[in-house]
Amino acid sequence: MLVSSLRTYANRGSDARVKQSILLHMDAILLTMENLFKDGHRLGEDITSCTNADIFASFYKDQGRFDTSLNLCFTMLATRMRAPGEDYQEILTTMNNVALVLMYQGMHTAADQMLRNVVEWRKKLLGEEHPQTQPSINNLALVLGHQGKYTEAEQMLREVLGARKRSLVGREHLGISMTTSNLILVLGNQANYNKAEPMHRKVVEALEKLLLQEHRDTQTYMNNLAWVLRNQGKYTEAEQMYREVLEVWERISGMEHQPTLKIKNSLATVLCDQRKYIEAEQMYREVVEGRERVLGKAHPSTLSSVDRLATLLAEQCQHDEAGEV
Repeated sequence: MLVSSLRTYANRGSDARVKQSILLHMDAILLTMENLFKDGHRLGEDITSCTNADIFASFYKDQGRFDTSLNLCFTMLATRMRAPGEDYQEILTTMNNVALVLMYQGMHTAADQMLRNVVEWRKKLLGEEHPQTQPSINNLALVLGHQGKYTEAEQMLREVLGARKRSLVGREHLGISMTTSNLILVLGNQANYNKAEPMHRKVVEALEKLLLQEHRDTQTYMNNLAWVLRNQGKYTEAEQMYREVLEVWERISGMEHQPTLKIKNSLATVLCDQRKYIEAEQMYREVVEGRERVLGKAHPSTLSSVDRLATLLAEQCQHDEAGEV
């Protein structure tokens, strides 16, 4: 029953309260079912439970519970690697999922190494333009972007985009739109904002046609467009777009979901750009409190938010309080 609920959740947007109820149910199951903690019977430790473990891991990742998600992924990976006759593609898919969680945790070097292995083996086994190879190259490019390796990331994304356009009929395809958006982010990080903005607007328009406007993928790329606008100094339009995206994420995912806090952090920054310091300070405080509860005080994202809040307070001459933060 729970697995069925998670599949339903994965296929469509759900209210934040529904997601929280599922999360609490999952936690209760993991804590109360003794078999899940016996050697050889932990979720994902037996090959027959890997499919359900994968669903659990994906849900926990989406909810920002990265440590739990990563533990499940590593358990599945170990199980699949020692299972006789296990499909090697399943192993590579699990490795890909591990790398994504590592990326979300800011462990970019480890994610980079694992994704390079996945890409190398998928190219050998399936070919460079296979539908399973291309997403892995796309993910590797994202990790490279996080490490500031923009030239290599741009080259990879252009190759993926070319391959997807060659293999798919029509320009308004979800894979093409998402790869284009990732390429735009890399261009933006190289300060090619004027080139990035019109491309991003086309991606958002395409996604609104392919998906619902409030689908989380559409909202993610609206957030990316707001980032490009902010970096061009178009603060009013960026603020409006961030507010629209934040309102949707708070409703569908909750106040302390990691993407929600990230968007709130970005909105606070664009408010600072416009000297709207009082509202920006309140938002930064909410982000710091949320990240401390979910990620811990020593997490890089938490420390970054603390630094931004302290800088804002210092700029407002609240030096004593800035020192305390």
